[in-house]
Amino acid sequence: MNSGPSLLSLLAACLYAGIVATCLLAWRAARPANVPPWHRRAWIALALLFVALALLRFFALEEGFRDLIREAMRQDGSYSNRRRMQEIAAAIAISAIAIAAGIFAFRQRRGPWLRGRRNRAVSAASVAGAALMALLGLRLISLHAIDALLYGPLKLNWFADIGASLLVAGAALYYTWRVRSAR
Repeated sequence: MNSGPSLLSLLAACLYAGIVATCLLAWRAARPANVPPWHRRAWIALALLFVALALLRFFALEEGFRDLIREAMRQDGSYSNRRRMQEIAAAIAISAIAIAAGIFAFRQRRGPWLRGRRNRAVSAASVAGAALMALLGLRLISLHAIDALLYGPLKLNWFADIGASLLVAGAALYYTWRVRSAR
């Protein structure tokens, strides 16, 4: 097991804590305003997601979870077959991500979510939050081919994680500004 979080994990936890603050700011701005209730629910859900991500990073739970899975697989003798299980889990995860993205895109096209700047900000932040959950799932599966993409020379893990996180923060700040300027 790991002894604790790395410096990068601590920095990520601090980034996530800042994003929790921006989500709560947006939630607070939406409370007294005349906005759809789903806005408030989305901002509080995103704040909770980033609290969970910060705790995962701060306490090195993601790495610990992977270590527990590996140890359990070693004890029951299935560790030598882990690649096959990871391939199946990755195929299921990627299929679920693709289906969820397709359903979301279809619903966005037909719904009121893309009408209005505030709706777009909440939708963009929600998509970024979903992308972070998908990224977390792929990191937990830890299939060699996926790891090579995420942690390889391009560091796609960092770009996706930081990019989606900053998108949520930016959308929250923009949303707060739009709601407050409408009063």
